[in-house]
Amino acid sequence: MADWMHLRFRFPPFDEPAHEASELPIADVCWLADDETTELTIGTEESWFVHRSRVDSPPRNAINMQSAPSSEESEERRLSRSGWALSPHPMHQVARKLIPYAVTFLILGIVVHSLEPALLRWGVMTESLAGSVRFGMLEYPMLFVAAAPLVITPIILRVMANVADVRRQRRFSRNPPPSPKITIEEAVADQPVRFTCEFPDSLEVTSAKAWLRVGLLSPDRTAWMSAHGLSPDARPPAGLSTPLPDGWMPRGADGSGIGESTPLLIGQGSSQLFQEPMRLRAEGRPVTLQNGKNEVEMPEGPWPGSEYGSLVSIHYELVFTLKFATDRTLHWIHPLNVSAGETPHQVPNPIIDSGRLESSVVPDSEHES
Repeated sequence: MADWMHLRFRFPPFDEPAHEASELPIADVCWLADDETTELTIGTEESWFVHRSRVDSPPRNAINMQSAPSSEESEERRLSRSGWALSPHPMHQVARKLIPYAVTFLILGIVVHSLEPALLRWGVMTESLAGSVRFGMLEYPMLFVAAAPLVITPIILRVMANVADVRRQRRFSRNPPPSPKITIEEAVADQPVRFTCEFPDSLEVTSAKAWLRVGLLSPDRTAWMSAHGLSPDARPPAGLSTPLPDGWMPRGADGSGIGESTPLLIGQGSSQLFQEPMRLRAEGRPVTLQNGKNEVEMPEGPWPGSEYGSLVSIHYELVFTLKFATDRTLHWIHPLNVSAGETPHQVPNPIIDSGRLESSVVPDSEHES
């Protein structure tokens, strides 16, 4: 009897912290095995995971696919994560950290306002705190007015950060620096990667670091729906958006974060200057670049080799971080084709990310121990 490949996965949707992994459905598919497809174990079934195994017969509950899931846009998806990348404005992170406090303070104000008569009668609240402020023809409770600055501040910070990012993207797109010259030796998943690089002198770089990143790209939305036994126009499972008109969503995108990503983007594909973080990934340790040959360690694992498909896409990239005396950090992202190593892969605890653009580049402090 022919062997079968059995794929089960629960991929984190956009804004992963807002979802409970155990509450989301598991995609379960199978197809006739071929010689190229290998077994795969990333993550654990209690959380987000991708498991692929070779079995003797198709599992009873799995959806039988006619052929192995493949992606005609695999090269396009790979190259979309390449070239110059900007670092989002720091105010995006500041605004996001303020939002929980603003919401908590506003809810507390509503609760206290609803209990004002009892609190005044018991002497817990003073008349001045329970009063109202008049603006024009209307009066507003004092607690609501006190919460207003904290609620409005994240919105103002977001607007300012988006304006700054849009201006920087346009300025950078009009006059991008020359591409660096990078030569990479043959890369294997369980061995360090050796390379040479040369950045143009016009950049006036004060310091430069590099590290390796590996992770899974988001599944194609149509394939993701099919893996749940649904047509592209059916009601999507939890975590995915409803269908959008053609041209509103990049080809190959899963469609789970439309309308929520910030900073605002200019361009598509390889011209996009902010890179969405891979939601299941690992980061290597950064090294300071030296003249001549350099070497970076593979992220903790080892991970499998490079692979691109509509459901499973394992992507490697070499990330360069360039710092300047008078400008924000700039990045160069160089995709790699990495062969599978002799050591069996083992990825029980990958980094899980929300997919938000403001966390697209991990700070050095999160790499270094």
